[in-house]
Parts: sequence; C-alpha cells; structure tokens
Amino acid sequence: MTEQSTVPEPDKQKPLRILAVEDEIGVAALMEAVYSKAHQIEVVTSADQALEKLRQNRYDMLITDKGLEGPKDGFELVDEMNAEGLGDGIFVVMVSGSAEEIAKIYPGDQLEGKGIHKLLGKDKTLKDDLRNLVIEEKVWREKQGKQL
Repeated sequence: MTEQSTVPEPDKQKPLRILAVEDEIGVAALMEAVYSKAHQIEVVTSADQALEKLRQNRYDMLITDKGLEGPKDGFELVDEMNAEGLGDGIFVVMVSGSAEEIAKIYPGDQLEGKGIHKLLGKDKTLKDDLRNLVIEEKVWREKQGKQL
C-alpha cells in the first residue's frame, strides 16, 4: 500500500483567512490583489480596528504595518493581541519601510519573542514576498504541530 501525503496540493489547500492592517492605500491594494483570488482577506487601517476584528473572527495570518493610523503602532497591536489571548495560532507578519532598522533593534529570535514571525520591507520585492508568505505560514504551522 502506498503512503499518501497529508500535505494538500497548493491549489487544493484551504484558503487562509488573512487580516491586513495597512493605512497606505497602494500597499493595501497590493495585498488584496495578491491574496483575494485564493484566500479571504480583510483590510483595516488601524490597530483598534484590527483588535475589534480579532475579537470577532479567527484568522490564520495577520499582516500589519509598523506605522499605523491612530495612537497604536504595529508592535502595540501585536502586544495587545497577545495580552488578550487573541494571537494563538496566528502567523504574524510585520511590514515596514524601516525593516532594516527594526531587524537591527530586534536581531535573531528577538522579533519572534515579541510574537512576530516574519518581517518584510516595503520595497520592490514586496509583491513576491507577500506571495511567499502563504508557504512560510504553512511551514510555520507544521512546525507548531497544527493543521489548517
């Protein structure tokens, strides 16, 4: 008897539920363009809006800008999300125009210690980086021993 793989083919994978927190219209539109055909994506512009969505719904991935509208930034969003117990099982990605500076402040696993699994820069590779997140989320989830 042949052993079957438990990993579904990419086009047969369950769509991810993605919450994007981005206040730049162009970047938000890019995220929607990358994910809307194969996944469910909701875009909000502030940390408070994101927290309200997280209290009401379950998501597989959170993509947040570091700098956001309102009094809270992306770090404060992630801190509050985790303090409220809303971050369990969510692959968290931070996007920032100052990603290099953030990586210097939080080298190695320090960023993951803050509950952020991936850091992306807002540069010319952002579209490709966003596409690759689906694969990275799946690898992360498998490492966590969780299935979609």
